[in-house]
Amino acid sequence: MVLILLDGWGIAPPGLHNAFTETKWPNLRDYLQQYPLTALAVPAISCACAKEAYAQIGSGQDKAAIPGLGGVAKRPGLTELLAQAGSSQAYFGETEKFPLLVNYLADNYQGPQVDYQLVSTPLNNDYTEQVLAASQQVVDQTVRYWRQYQPDFLAVSLAAWSSAIKYGNLESVSKAIVALDKLLPKLINPIQQAGATVLLTSAYGCLENLIDPLTNKINISQSLNSVPFLIIGRSWTGQSLNESEIITDDLSVLPLGGSLKSIAPTILAIMGVDRPSYLDKPLLPARFNQTR
Repeated sequence: MVLILLDGWGIAPPGLHNAFTETKWPNLRDYLQQYPLTALAVPAISCACAKEAYAQIGSGQDKAAIPGLGGVAKRPGLTELLAQAGSSQAYFGETEKFPLLVNYLADNYQGPQVDYQLVSTPLNNDYTEQVLAASQQVVDQTVRYWRQYQPDFLAVSLAAWSSAIKYGNLESVSKAIVALDKLLPKLINPIQQAGATVLLTSAYGCLENLIDPLTNKINISQSLNSVPFLIIGRSWTGQSLNESEIITDDLSVLPLGGSLKSIAPTILAIMGVDRPSYLDKPLLPARFNQTR
């Protein structure tokens, strides 16, 4: 199983403020139309959103449920639970995302079954020209690693979108959307063709809230909008995570299927690892149990 995080990809109605409205992303659109899809709620906090978001993805719990706040005993998150089950794991991220992957999603878990792979973003990268920064290298190294080692679980964080909006301009954001859309099949297709399942989502939105209507300037802050969540793989084609199916590019009509806390239990369920009672129910199509 592979978890891919496209940070900056949030859900909002089409409009001038939404960078996805006038930009072409045909590969991503194809995935949205073929595979189970829903929307996930993100942490409703205004600061340190990325840290809390990654922590929720990895732990399946709110920060308030983690020790130090209220005396709650520490409970294993995704990385530790998979390690306890004997699953080999690898985590890939470029410079901007690596601390989030290691410190928050994986909760600094160390063990012989866990491998952290840092891909350095070029120093002084010009996001008006090199909009992908190190994302191309992350994809190339991830695919090579996958083919060589075949880990049971692999997490990949791609920074192209969230970085382009922070350091670039409107043109570079549009270029980044197009470039990453072209890059995604190079990561997803070889993995799913090998029979693996890919979860495609985001820790937080940003690009869908690109222009601040009050100032008419680029809004670089993370939004509190929901994010898309897809389950990609040959065995998942044509299945659904909720009653309504999306037939347009307007993801804002998607009902909420869960939250970022739903990701860890979903991974455990698909991988056949027992889910502790403190985690939410997984997000799975109704036909899942029938096909296992």
